Amino acid sequence: MLVLIVIRRYRQSHRSPCAYSLTDTFLLHLAISDLLLAFTLPFFAAQWITGWVFTTGICKLAGALFSLNVYCGVLFLACISFDRYLAIVHAVHTNWRHNTCLAQLACAIIWICCIGLSAIDIHFRKVVDINGFDKQMCTVDFNTDSSAQWQLSMQLVSLLLGFCLPLLVMLYCYLRIFHALCQKSTRRQKRRSLRLIISLVAVFVLCWAPCNILKMVDSLRILSIVSPSCTMHYMLDVSILVTESLGLAHTALNPLLYGFVGVKFRRELYQMFKTEDCIKTRTILATFFSVLYSVALLLGLLGNVMMLVVLWQKRCSWSVTDAFVLHMSVADLLLLFTVPLWAVDAVRGWSFGSGVCKLTGVFFKINFYCCIFLLTCISLHLYRSINHTRQMGLCRKPRLVHLLCLAVWIFCLILSIPDWMYLKAASNSDKENDIECVYEYPSRASRVASCLCFHVLGFWIPAIVLLSCYTCVLEQSRSDQHVQKQRAVYIILVLCVVFFLSWTPYNIALVVDTFQDLPSKSTGPCDDHRWTALKITHAVGVLHSCFNPLIYLGFSEKFRRWMLTVVTCGSCAVENGDFFPWDFREIDTPTSVPQEEKGSLCPTNDTEMTVTQTQQENNNDIV
Repeated sequence: MLVLIVIRRYRQSHRSPCAYSLTDTFLLHLAISDLLLAFTLPFFAAQWITGWVFTTGICKLAGALFSLNVYCGVLFLACISFDRYLAIVHAVHTNWRHNTCLAQLACAIIWICCIGLSAIDIHFRKVVDINGFDKQMCTVDFNTDSSAQWQLSMQLVSLLLGFCLPLLVMLYCYLRIFHALCQKSTRRQKRRSLRLIISLVAVFVLCWAPCNILKMVDSLRILSIVSPSCTMHYMLDVSILVTESLGLAHTALNPLLYGFVGVKFRRELYQMFKTEDCIKTRTILATFFSVLYSVALLLGLLGNVMMLVVLWQKRCSWSVTDAFVLHMSVADLLLLFTVPLWAVDAVRGWSFGSGVCKLTGVFFKINFYCCIFLLTCISLHLYRSINHTRQMGLCRKPRLVHLLCLAVWIFCLILSIPDWMYLKAASNSDKENDIECVYEYPSRASRVASCLCFHVLGFWIPAIVLLSCYTCVLEQSRSDQHVQKQRAVYIILVLCVVFFLSWTPYNIALVVDTFQDLPSKSTGPCDDHRWTALKITHAVGVLHSCFNPLIYLGFSEKFRRWMLTVVTCGSCAVENGDFFPWDFREIDTPTSVPQEEKGSLCPTNDTEMTVTQTQQENNNDIV
């Protein structure tokens, strides 16, 4: 996306007909190709975790886009190489090389040819059951008497047209260019452009050569030139999958090469954010914040509402962790209700008054504190359930769990008191949007004290507790062979890691802003880069509110099964009244439960339950 923005800005800022070259056109289409390829990756990543859960049409479309953009990537690199070859070796006239009509025609031909090559995926790709696995996979299934011939033909086409022939074109062009540069002197800009393109080609070859070499070996196996065996077939399949994943890394490496090697890219990126371009910088930041907040609102509302629906469906068998996760989802929803206000503030400035300003700040702090404190409670509960199993009876009392959650909410409200006191809508004459929601502290000491409280109580102390818990938990789980318990440990660990990745940048930016000697009120993105850093890291922190449901969806097979059941059969469960989608009785529920313990989060018999039964109940959590 950043490459597309920079190229578009360069085209708008250079109106002359000779400013936009053939290479720029090909780089633009290469970035579009990589972006389309990246859109297909979440589908295939989900496939290897849960199997293919989408329709056959999406399977065909994702496979066709994958093949289409793999072919397009190398062909656009070949075109870039040929353009540089004509410019340096044959010194083709500049007006011809800047004829964008010819460049667009060449790109159109490439897209049409690649669409033709990807039509095979549209025809043959389907969702099939894999022998030995209780999952469906989206794969190319020829399912004919000549399937071996089709497979061989496809691999040869991919090897020749998608790798070898374009690679030969690039090697020929760059050998001739290297020879020409040795014979005569050229301008420094041409040398730098050549370095960029050679870097792009080298990265592509290093990424895709291993996969294509293995495909060639597989073709030799099909032709019986290499003696086939089940072991070799299995090793080739796994190796091709791994090397193909390595090849996909080139979609992420190309933008890095534009930034570190391309002088034009670095210059335009700098111009985009420099002080003299202040109005455009504000526009870009406003667009960025609007998109980011919209994504957070859409994914966060959908994910957290589904989380609450799932937890409500299994309310009769809530575990301790389920109660904590429920309160985390409620805290995330409270923050998401303020996201539209932040989005409007990014575009127009604050126009809702001081009361709403205080409320949004309070919800922001409550969400931050609640998430970290509830994650700490979950981690402590996990630590006690694994390291002190015999002492878990008291922790499973529902009244104690709910009282603990209530105490967390009250403590978070107390910690948000500075927001009620110091947040207000104030004017700022240095900004185009003259009203903003800011902190106005009576003194520097109160500002430092408030920020230290935020960092120490809301970040460093919980971080130390979490680090201590997981050091002990991971050490103990090495000797525990219970797969479900280990999975629970990893999911909660991922939740903590994602939390710190989301909020650490904001804490760092806030520390820098707090202890600077400059005035506390920001002057906007043109004169104070701290303002921009705080706004961006604040938006990333808000985005965390949609991550927890995605983590559960990606790592917890049980949660995915429950969510799919709610989506597909939730209505019939309500109508019939006989459908209970969260049934743990086969693994978690004791055979006899005393009458006085019914209604608890996890019914237990403290006098008769064994350690093994207690450990099984620890896995009743939603993770």
